[in-house]
Amino acid sequence: MTFGGASAGAIIASFWPGLPDWVLPLSVAAIGALAYGVHEALFVPWTKNKVEKELIDTEARRGMYFQQYVQRCSTTLNSLLDDALRIYSEVYDSPYHEEKFNDPEERRKVVTDTLSGIENLSPFVCKHLTKHFLEGKITRDLWAICESGREPKYCEHWKDGASP
Repeated sequence: MTFGGASAGAIIASFWPGLPDWVLPLSVAAIGALAYGVHEALFVPWTKNKVEKELIDTEARRGMYFQQYVQRCSTTLNSLLDDALRIYSEVYDSPYHEEKFNDPEERRKVVTDTLSGIENLSPFVCKHLTKHFLEGKITRDLWAICESGREPKYCEHWKDGASP
């Protein structure tokens, strides 16, 4: 409550003759306590839940973007490796390590080995996080389980380790 509001109450109370001096401070304190109680009971929990949902949403979207980024890096590196091998064979008229790079799976393995450290940095381990996030099943109580993916038995959306 501002001093302006309290002073307006004092001005209004001054027009009531015979009003005891203790009534105005007591009524201001009661109104202030009531306003504080309503604020703590309604506004603070609502704001806290809204902020927590926004933080979880931001973190989940950041994780999904990171996974997309790693996938794009993998695709780009595969393409660059193919181009480098093609250029090498055109320049030297023989393939580079023909036994290793002749097989497309072996070439993908080179890129996968290169990105293995980056993929381990992924903040999300739960394989169903994106699906459950988009379905709105992720709550603030489940977020730590979803983010770590280490205790799926405590997640209500996992049934015997598989997504419902």
